[in-house]
Amino acid sequence: MAHPGGNVPDDLILTLAKQGLQGIETVHPRHSAADVNRYRTLAAKYRVLETGGTDFHGFPHEQALGTYTVSHAAVRRMRQLVVASARNYNDGQ
Repeated sequence: MAHPGGNVPDDLILTLAKQGLQGIETVHPRHSAADVNRYRTLAAKYRVLETGGTDFHGFPHEQALGTYTVSHAAVRRMRQLVVASARNYNDGQ
């Protein structure tokens, strides 16, 4: 779920997680510290990936690329998901 902001209800995130949501953008330039903590807690609770970053599109008024990042643990989980998905794909061929 890309940059959900502060107004996405928890029950909607749970519903989406049950339907296959794989990640929540926990870190975004417009998220407050409370938003980041909330989405990190929900990602752990619903066992979905934490994603996030600067959301840089090259415009001069935006934050510099790399200003906002997720933890190394979150990146490791993303890599594990990619490897598992690739294995599943290759097993089906």
